Amino acid sequence: MSTSSLSPQGTNPDAANSGGQETTARKKRKIPWLVWAILVWGGITWLLWGLMMRPEIPPLKEGLLALAGTVPPAIGTAFGTDIPTDSWTRDYQAHLLAGEKKHTDPAHRDAHRVLCIREAIQANRLDVACATARSIEGPAKRDEVMVDLIPLVATDCQGLPLAVWTSLTLHSKEAKIPIHKLLNERWDECPR
Repeated sequence: MSTSSLSPQGTNPDAANSGGQETTARKKRKIPWLVWAILVWGGITWLLWGLMMRPEIPPLKEGLLALAGTVPPAIGTAFGTDIPTDSWTRDYQAHLLAGEKKHTDPAHRDAHRVLCIREAIQANRLDVACATARSIEGPAKRDEVMVDLIPLVATDCQGLPLAVWTSLTLHSKEAKIPIHKLLNERWDECPR
């Protein structure tokens, strides 16, 4: 009989030690059900609280929505027929079309459109700027441009139809809330 095969209790000492370590490790890793229940309850409470505390988007007033229908449809480079076809507009459309053909990546096309929008704002052609802004493909980029553009357009009562028409393509709640508030306030200031 060899001495290595027998232990004081008649078992292999390596097996006895590893079994004891496994049960200790299992006990250390085990999380009580009460802790899980508290974590799940806390997570659900946090989600519900976050949903309840989110501000609501103020709806546009009915008169404003009716104004949006008076703007001629113009998306991207296919401007409506009511936009004047002077030399600046023809040059702008050619510049915009050249960028559309040149850039295949949507992010690059959007960057080109933003440059064209800046050019239109400098020329005081907010109608063309709004039409181009609506054609931006990336929702986040479109919202970013429109949050800057719409207050420029809605400075007076005559620009409200164009501002409302442009705002209808806003994507995020964070962009819609301040723009809808602004448009509703301007609508209240305008004589009817």
